[in-house]
Amino acid sequence: MIGYFEVYNKRKHQLICKKLNNTGCQTHFHGEMEMSYILNGAHEITINNQTKTLTKGDIYFCNPYELHQCHSPNEGEHILFTIRPFEYEAFSNLINAPLPNFLVDKKFNLEILDLLNEIIKTLNTINGLERRGYIGLVLGKILNRYGYRKDENKGSNQRFEEILLYIDNNYKKTITRDSIAQKFGYSPAYFSRIFKEHFHCSFLEYINNLRYER
Repeated sequence: MIGYFEVYNKRKHQLICKKLNNTGCQTHFHGEMEMSYILNGAHEITINNQTKTLTKGDIYFCNPYELHQCHSPNEGEHILFTIRPFEYEAFSNLINAPLPNFLVDKKFNLEILDLLNEIIKTLNTINGLERRGYIGLVLGKILNRYGYRKDENKGSNQRFEEILLYIDNNYKKTITRDSIAQKFGYSPAYFSRIFKEHFHCSFLEYINNLRYER
């Protein structure tokens, strides 16, 4: 599964919290945390090559830079909630490992639904401090009930964002694995290994796919 990087300030829809029909999306990843509460219909979600079909009351959760793809044959409704990079950084010292991707305790998830509905109701009047408080409540409840995911990725998201932004700004030029590795202070072999571990594809596959998408 090869995806493309969505640069935050270039995204067409910088959603905060909104009810939507799941019209599907191709494989991609971005710096925001993304969470979706399923309201109705069947939603086929793939995150980091693991696919599950979620139904009413289930939640999927994407940590920053995780590859994901969504599809719902009947465009089932869901609530999409995104947490922007500068917002979740406030909690980075409290969340030191990835959260689970598939949250399927439907009874417990009703508590998350209540918070999301509160955010939707106050979206036009909420201030930054209140929003950050809601984010803390949502993340805190998820962490308290589901804990951390076992397969912790120890890579630096900030470092990889620098690399991805550089690629995004220079993909039309001649750039190679070796030139990227040298620019960011890695050996070519080590850069190849950590890039594939982090993004589940080789550097060449990624940049060729990016050029094709653009």
